[in-house]
Amino acid sequence: MKKRVVITGIGVVSPIGTGKETFWKALIRGKNGVEKAKKLDTSKYRTHMAAEVKDFDPKKFIEPKRVKSYSLLTQYAIAVVKMALDDSKLNISSGNRVGIAMGANTADPLVFAEALIFWSKHKRSLTPSHIYEKLNTNLPVVKTAQYFGLKGPCTVIPAACAAGNTNIAYAFDLIKTGKADAMFAGGYACMNHLAYSGFNKMRAMSPQYCQPFDKNRKGMIIGEGAGVILIEDMECALRRKAKIYAEILGYGLGCDAYNPAMPDPEGSGGMIATKMALKMAKVSPHDIDYINAHGTGTISNDRMEARIINNIFKSKDNGVKVSSIKSMVGHCMGAASGIEACASALIVERDIIPPNINYSEPDPYCDIDIVANTALKKRVNIMLSNAFAFGGDAGVIVVGKFKR
Repeated sequence: MKKRVVITGIGVVSPIGTGKETFWKALIRGKNGVEKAKKLDTSKYRTHMAAEVKDFDPKKFIEPKRVKSYSLLTQYAIAVVKMALDDSKLNISSGNRVGIAMGANTADPLVFAEALIFWSKHKRSLTPSHIYEKLNTNLPVVKTAQYFGLKGPCTVIPAACAAGNTNIAYAFDLIKTGKADAMFAGGYACMNHLAYSGFNKMRAMSPQYCQPFDKNRKGMIIGEGAGVILIEDMECALRRKAKIYAEILGYGLGCDAYNPAMPDPEGSGGMIATKMALKMAKVSPHDIDYINAHGTGTISNDRMEARIINNIFKSKDNGVKVSSIKSMVGHCMGAASGIEACASALIVERDIIPPNINYSEPDPYCDIDIVANTALKKRVNIMLSNAFAFGGDAGVIVVGKFKR
């Protein structure tokens, strides 16, 4: 008999707050985390807004004497794992089968920037060891595993903006097949010039704020942070009398195979991922109460995602509710669907759907049931959380109320 996979811990660092309850309260009141960028000099860019983390103090999560030995990305990863671990009350024993899978867009961009600046001024052979100790793509995850003594699978899948859901899917399979007892899964990202300048060059960034699915949208807003859920074998969770937020019922992965920078207008990859997720979860479109949309606030993404929702759900007269929390937290890149997974667990547990803020005029090409501007109290038995990335990668997870 295949194992059931449940969520027992939540850890989040976001532009609207650090910590589960701070994040949740901001989410349901529709707090806007977008402000003029302070961590980057944007004077040479077309736009100047960002969704930056504002309340993060690494010394609350990491021994003060060790903080400087970790990059900001690693600090985010350690912090969210510590929060999820404390939340779950899981005991990490010496011979544990607890692992970690977290995703990102790239290797640590701030460390690479430091290396390039040094190399431009000095010989590479003189590069300080602390730079090399932070360069590899897997190091934030490896160092997090070392910090907590996690002996299970340790992996980073850099699936761009679908990284969180892709790593959750990988972790889900490990538990489902008995290769791990528990996994920390999600993603992380930090504000950096590489991402900011790239999206500016593409003219994909909004000069004001993020308006997913709104007719007057002007683009996305770059965000940062980290989000991780602790998922584990249901039987293990029940034996230790853990609090169970929700159950992961299934996932779907797909690819547009269309264009490196533009989604397929028909949403082929997302369509494949959504249908796969529903099939794995053994649920029908009628069963889905809410969709936590990818919803970046760009015309191409919003219309593609609305097409998928209409084709699979609206034709079934489902009336599924939809909102994008990116309207509040921006597009947190590799952290996006990790943060959204944290939100999804709380939505299912607490039966409140967060709003899609900054929504004033419907886009006729996005004819979907948006939860506009104000949170909605509604029983959410089963929901989807969507993640669609550059290159056409798509990852969809199905989250449901836990029932024994």
